[in-house]
Amino acid sequence: MKKRGIFVLAAALVLIHGLDHGLRFPPLQFDPTPISFSGEVAGLEVIAEGAFLRKDSEGVVLRAFTPEPTLSFYSEEGWRGQVLLENTHPEARFENNPFLISREDLAARLEVNLPAGESATVQLRFPTREKTRFAVIGDTGGRGESAWGFRRAAELGADFVLHLGDISYSAADFPAAAITWNKSPIPVYTAIGNHDFRGHVDSPIQFFQEHFGPLNGFFELNGAWFLNLDTAADTVPAWGGERGKTLERFSRIQRKEGVPLFVWTHRPLADPRVQIGERSLEDAHALNRRAEARWLRNQLVKLGATTLFAGHIHQSFDFEDQGLRTFIAGEGLGANGEASKILICEWSANHHPTFRFEPLNMPPSSHGPETTPR
Repeated sequence: MKKRGIFVLAAALVLIHGLDHGLRFPPLQFDPTPISFSGEVAGLEVIAEGAFLRKDSEGVVLRAFTPEPTLSFYSEEGWRGQVLLENTHPEARFENNPFLISREDLAARLEVNLPAGESATVQLRFPTREKTRFAVIGDTGGRGESAWGFRRAAELGADFVLHLGDISYSAADFPAAAITWNKSPIPVYTAIGNHDFRGHVDSPIQFFQEHFGPLNGFFELNGAWFLNLDTAADTVPAWGGERGKTLERFSRIQRKEGVPLFVWTHRPLADPRVQIGERSLEDAHALNRRAEARWLRNQLVKLGATTLFAGHIHQSFDFEDQGLRTFIAGEGLGANGEASKILICEWSANHHPTFRFEPLNMPPSSHGPETTPR
């Protein structure tokens, strides 16, 4: 009886901890620990905002997950060497820059020379446009289809891509995607999908965070806000975990009225095919728990979200979801042939955002395992 009592107490403590920090399922687990953005590498202390240290790389390598990251360096003993910052726009410029910088595609190489006890900070600035354009697509896998989607986005004049998740459909996808994302002609900011959450590698969530970015976050760019939310697995309670904390932090930001707020995630809060009678509510392909979807929708409506971008459904839709305009842009595998589409959004300080679907135009050569990057 005593052992049983101890077991019940332990189970109750685990449940209380889970409800406080967020439980995720499937598979059942605590909400994942967020990635660390800062650290020390070979005697150089790095504090990053909007970028994270790549732990699988030799030397000091960071990957930007926002358009305008800030990097601070300090060394007690003095430090001389190179720092590589990935996923930066080719036309972005550095402010407060005491270093020599060279560029190769989306990578910026900083030649750092810090005297002992000195610190330095550099700030990346995204190119200012009269109109800023980005592409939205998800469910690409990690190989040839995703590589084509990024090239097509650049071809359509996009400055960056919001990727809606589902990179890992097979064991080959995550390792391939780590290369594909770095070969993109424009920066890619990525939400986590349900296939990524479960993954086909050891520690899939850790792999995702160390190669593509955090599961939740936000940034401001050229007069608009972007909010990335994790819907890859159900969350209990709906407001628990890092997603709830991110929404709480974002709600405290003093934003100007009428400023666009773009939200991107993987699973939509409703399936548009239910509205048009193609699917029943019980067969909907969206966030599983309706109470969770209702809570999240209410939060986004209160925040004045301009639109929600989601994937998960491998089709394209533009529909109204109880006051929340929602776009589904999940045709990243190009499985719908010539009908497959990619979403383009454009906005400026003086005009409301505009949205349009463009043909994906994916060639047959982009499909299949033979397109795995080498």
